[in-house]
Amino acid sequence: MKYHSTSIILLLIFPALITSCMSNGGNTPPRIPRPPHGLSDKEPGSQAYDQDAFLGHDQAEEFNTLPLEESKRNLALLVKKIDTNGDEAVSNSELIVWINKTHIRYITSTSDIHFTDLDNDFDGLVSWTEYDSKTYGFVDSELYEIEDEQHQELGYLRARDERRWKVADTDSDGSLTNTEFRAFIYPEEFTHTRPNYARETMNQIDMDNDQYVNFEEYINDLLTEKDQNGHPDWVDAEELRFKEVRDANGDGKLDLDEVTAWLFPLFSEVESEATHLISMSDQNMDGELDLKEILDNHDLFAGSKATEWGEALKSEL
Repeated sequence: MKYHSTSIILLLIFPALITSCMSNGGNTPPRIPRPPHGLSDKEPGSQAYDQDAFLGHDQAEEFNTLPLEESKRNLALLVKKIDTNGDEAVSNSELIVWINKTHIRYITSTSDIHFTDLDNDFDGLVSWTEYDSKTYGFVDSELYEIEDEQHQELGYLRARDERRWKVADTDSDGSLTNTEFRAFIYPEEFTHTRPNYARETMNQIDMDNDQYVNFEEYINDLLTEKDQNGHPDWVDAEELRFKEVRDANGDGKLDLDEVTAWLFPLFSEVESEATHLISMSDQNMDGELDLKEILDNHDLFAGSKATEWGEALKSEL
């Protein structure tokens, strides 16, 4: 699925950067940043994905390169924190706890930053009016020239966000607390917002609007831009997965329950990543990772991204 190459990219609107538009002469709408979801927006199985999952997303986007030996020393310190029982080995369960903790820290800090930016009166609440005005206010302004296609897309996103807002607003008072806002920003992470998110996802994939996802729609969602003109080797395997795993009732298409099971499998992305990291690094095949095995696979776990190291180490050491 296409968010972070593993799930749907549902365009999540953040506050519009009006000043950036004004600097361009005021005739085009401001660029709207869109945050990643899941453990990473990198290609699953790549070292960049593994590093994001292990350390957390790189929020600075610009980073310095650490010397290899310094990076390995930092990794060794981090491993001690992950090894909570002090047996000098990182188990699958310890790795799951760590990756999940890293992910939660990322989505919490990201959500908090945007909540603070939107809470203009500092009352600990953000109303729909505050959010809508700051995010979509430019749509109603005469300062910006918006093409019809853009206007239609923004109208869809605005309506979608308002639905998400109402679902995240658990006390139905029209405003979101910091915690409620987190569920609005990351609906796939919270039980009460997942059903609406699954419906959004299905509607986006369901190109013929028959309330089902057929195999062609399923594959089109998985194909990257690079894959569009060919027949990647993995398509045949994915067709078998669609028939034997995704399509539980065997009717040749996915209903909402089957799409939901696809989006939120029992074996989570975090568990899958922990298993992958161990399988790639477990040289003695004992099901755990000692310090040497992790350092020998330094690039898999950390590379040399100073900013990500800084975020992880400041929080955990």
